[in-house]
Amino acid sequence: MCYLKHMTQETKSRILFGYARVSTDEQRLDLQIDALMKFGVERERILTDHHASGGSVAGRRGFMNAMKAMRPDSVLVVWKLDRLGRNLSELIQTADLIRKRDAQLISLTERIDTESASGKMMFHMVGMFAQFERDMISERTKAGLAARKARGQTLGRKAVLLAGSESWNE
Repeated sequence: MCYLKHMTQETKSRILFGYARVSTDEQRLDLQIDALMKFGVERERILTDHHASGGSVAGRRGFMNAMKAMRPDSVLVVWKLDRLGRNLSELIQTADLIRKRDAQLISLTERIDTESASGKMMFHMVGMFAQFERDMISERTKAGLAARKARGQTLGRKAVLLAGSESWNE
């Protein structure tokens, strides 16, 4: 709690915006909104998305409005980083957009504040792990394709016959 108090004191001169998101009917925004308000975000400045997947920005009106609100000396506060997106590369893109607008990102759960040197370092470490994850997926995909090719299996999708093309009997 001492950390939250310290972060709140440093952000008093800035405009705080909150963002909260839930993706299923079973989830509720109350926990996130309560934490954002406890941090000092005014209820009117908390933007939300209900039943919104983190995988796509499309359909996340609250998120898009939060990004539009980012100006110099504004702060986007989230309860947890995963509320911003499903994967780390989207998170990095979001943080870069916030940084380019001379704004700040604070995650309450992970205790990341991109204004501080340690917060920037943590965020870059997250970015390095995201790149590592993408590289590992690529390597596994290439290895799997090479193994299929070595076994004589075809790669890619099966061909689809279109109307007017050769018939099955030919």
